[in-house]
Amino acid sequence: MENYIPIPQFYADRSVFVTGGTGFLGKALVEKLLRSCPDIKNIYLLIRQKRNQDIKTRLNDLLASEIFDSVRRENPEHLEKVIPISGDMTSDSLGLSESDQNILHENVSIVFHSAATIRFDEKLDVAVKINVLGTKKMIELSRKMIKLAALVYVSTAYSNCDMFDISEIIYPTLLDPNNIIALTNAMPENLVELVTPILLDKKPNTYSFTKALAENLLNAADDLPVMIVRPSIVISTLIEPIPGWLGSTSGTTRLVAEQGTGILRVIRTDKSKKVDVIPVDLVVNTLIVSAWRVGTSADKKLQVYNCVTGLEHGITYEYYFSECRNAMRKYYPNWEPYYSIMCKIFNDIPIYILDFMTWLKTGKNPRYIRLLKNYYQEAIEKNQRFFTAQEWNFENTKFQQLQNELNPNDRSLFNMDITKICWKTFLTDYVSGIEKILIRRRQRALASTGIKR
Repeated sequence: MENYIPIPQFYADRSVFVTGGTGFLGKALVEKLLRSCPDIKNIYLLIRQKRNQDIKTRLNDLLASEIFDSVRRENPEHLEKVIPISGDMTSDSLGLSESDQNILHENVSIVFHSAATIRFDEKLDVAVKINVLGTKKMIELSRKMIKLAALVYVSTAYSNCDMFDISEIIYPTLLDPNNIIALTNAMPENLVELVTPILLDKKPNTYSFTKALAENLLNAADDLPVMIVRPSIVISTLIEPIPGWLGSTSGTTRLVAEQGTGILRVIRTDKSKKVDVIPVDLVVNTLIVSAWRVGTSADKKLQVYNCVTGLEHGITYEYYFSECRNAMRKYYPNWEPYYSIMCKIFNDIPIYILDFMTWLKTGKNPRYIRLLKNYYQEAIEKNQRFFTAQEWNFENTKFQQLQNELNPNDRSLFNMDITKICWKTFLTDYVSGIEKILIRRRQRALASTGIKR
């Protein structure tokens, strides 16, 4: 380690560009960079302007999140380093103005590309436009960055889930990504839907399919310093900046939330199979370290890191759901044999009342019961079933070795050690994070109907 450059020093006076920064993972990444790389120059965030919110308003909402409390308390001036850049992954040139493009070309050293549609049931043309074409545009933009030291792409461990033994390599796709872009762009939407099952072949959904295509685009960009990080199922923070922080209740987290509240009674799974969940702070640290790795190494060859707990250190579905359910009982006690009755009283009936009050106030048709039914039919039976009944053998040798390249201080500051996870404590904190989101959601639902608590 004679010529070792500490990670905070590597990021000092460098500017970073982040896509997907308003999402769960993106927020955690921005916070960690501000807190642990205090001399970072600027963090440019690609933010899409919404109908009722401009990018500055969206940035203020993002920075108001509790995850930034530590930065706001200790170094509030660091928040000013976060600069919004108006753009859209689906637009030409990512929707960037010429002046913003010039700013990025001249100043950015590290790119974290995490923007994606993660919906399993996303229409193929939409998924291709965001996940594949958006990545192609990001490659083109990165090629013009005169100070570029690293381009880190956030993929998924399930990009090749049609196989069960998945190594830390790029698997060639049967179809060329550029041909898929051209095909979905040229064909009418109804025809794209007709050919989607054929194009997906053994891939279970458009998300896995388009992520695999994007990886192949990046693999072909051998003139760029590219790193690919493949997280598995990303859930709450393990330790930092606060244990149990969550940005949303999507995916597996939603299963836990609906199970804990009693809305979801049945989950089809093989309880002996391993569920691969990974804390978001370990994923964020892997992203930051992987950029440092390629930026400080003479070897610029693309590396793939399966950021997973793996079969050796992972937990079974039985343990996962039982521990989460036990923790949830702190908030929703399981009064057997009256559990079903209590769930009807405290869950189902309030949903009907909420629908009725919404109808009285707005005249709109009932939606919450319909959403619940659609969720069960689509999310559980169609989208989640493929994953909850199986397990994968993810190789994670390079991922685990990555931390060995760090000095003791960086290894502590950017923890990636999956072997030190105390699952019982972690899942208890995780459920606490879920409950905080559910409380806020109930408060908003009540406020929308004018009902006072």
